[in-house]
Amino acid sequence: MGSDGGQVREEVDSIMSLQSSKPHVVIITVPAPGHIFPSIALGKALARQGVKVTLLSSGCVPEKLRRDVELGEEELDMTLGTVLEDPLQEPEHPMALIPWLSKLPREEMVEHAYNIIQKLSPPPCCFISDTFISWTKMLEEKLGIPRHFLVTMSASSLLFMFAVPLFAKKGILPLEPAAEVELPVPGIGNVPKGDVWEYFLKGGPFQLDQMILCLKGFTESFPTATYLINSTEELEPEAFRALTEPVPFTGEVAKVVSIGPLEQSFAFKGGDGVSFELREAESKCKKLSSEVEEWLDSQPNGSVMYISFGTIFSLQSEQVLELAHGVEASGQRFLWIIRPPNVPHIMLSKQPTKEEISAILPPGFEERTKDRGMLYSSWAPQPKILSHRAVGLFMSHCGWNSTLEAISASTPILGSPLFTDQWMNATLLEKRFRIGTVLRDGGFERGSIEKSIKLMMEGEEGRVARRNVTRLNRVLRDAVTPSSGTSPKNLEQYLSELVALDTKMNSSHDS
Repeated sequence: MGSDGGQVREEVDSIMSLQSSKPHVVIITVPAPGHIFPSIALGKALARQGVKVTLLSSGCVPEKLRRDVELGEEELDMTLGTVLEDPLQEPEHPMALIPWLSKLPREEMVEHAYNIIQKLSPPPCCFISDTFISWTKMLEEKLGIPRHFLVTMSASSLLFMFAVPLFAKKGILPLEPAAEVELPVPGIGNVPKGDVWEYFLKGGPFQLDQMILCLKGFTESFPTATYLINSTEELEPEAFRALTEPVPFTGEVAKVVSIGPLEQSFAFKGGDGVSFELREAESKCKKLSSEVEEWLDSQPNGSVMYISFGTIFSLQSEQVLELAHGVEASGQRFLWIIRPPNVPHIMLSKQPTKEEISAILPPGFEERTKDRGMLYSSWAPQPKILSHRAVGLFMSHCGWNSTLEAISASTPILGSPLFTDQWMNATLLEKRFRIGTVLRDGGFERGSIEKSIKLMMEGEEGRVARRNVTRLNRVLRDAVTPSSGTSPKNLEQYLSELVALDTKMNSSHDS
């Protein structure tokens, strides 16, 4: 998308000033942080432009996230609700998210969402669905309004997902676990088996048909749907070029729009934040605890390794031990967001006691590392930590949001992908972006961890990664600069389309 942003803005303002009501958009998301965070950010971005936004989650919304919408100091016309409270017990493991979504009572979800949306005033001109909510196809038909999609993955992962139905139809998927194959995907190249999601392996814990059911919801919508991607054309040029070509299994071109990075508290290290959609005062849940802030303030520049594996994943007992031994042997300073095994969701769980944390660590670990390390077991605003001058390395699960946050903070990554698109993200950051290194193939053991930490903190590979992530930081800065960035221009253009949809809907109602 590419017309002059200022001219589009003037045209949109002119049309909106003549309308009796502003456009109303419904965003439907899932209660996983990696999905709901970008949904909230998109909702706020649209609300700042004068759009009324109703955000609906398909399940329970953690209180911290609800406060993030409700406690902001801005006066935004945005509300948060749920389609159906606790329709099923939420999954205890992140890998179970797709099966959980596929088992939701589809007809009941559609009926509840339909009843909620029918009562909204003014009527929404469209709704934006998370890509993995398959039942919104039925909702689209029942409501008779356009359905668009928010893609919370990278553009590269979207290309892979578009190709999955074709691979399944040809019998290439599911893969034999022992098979040494690569899957050719335009815009990505050959995808190694190691990057293929666990859902696509024979004999895996989850079934391919469950994933296909979720995929069908958003791969059957060409060419009418708009796909809003939480990435930038500058960051993934090859993938976005490939997305302008017909998708192999449909022969049609998807309408894709780059609007990323959609971050909750985007802050560039070394300067003021310039994210076009996130000029908000801090809400209470975004503040860094004084304990963490004071500790970081006392550390030398670039000396701390920040360790976090996301909001909903906890390491197993043996992994905690291996990581602790590797971190201790490396001799590096560290801030470790830690919680006991089998605690699936840090926002829904009570904070563990110091005794519970000590019990999962090697005997004496805390005493031996107290002068150079900090253990923290509560939720923390990751972008603020990553952008702190003391942080020099991020040990991450390679979630897409975390990857964007690391680039925005010019912080290299030591990756340890765990599931789904994280493997492909890890390949992106290691092979294409060259902003880090990745623990693979049994690499999550103390010796490999120690070696990789030293390599990234002290070695040439770390220096190369720091140069590259600084360069990509500038790429993201340019992409979100209000006057010239592609993402602000694309959002302006999308806003004009919403206004046109709303005008058309009002005209049809009047006639």
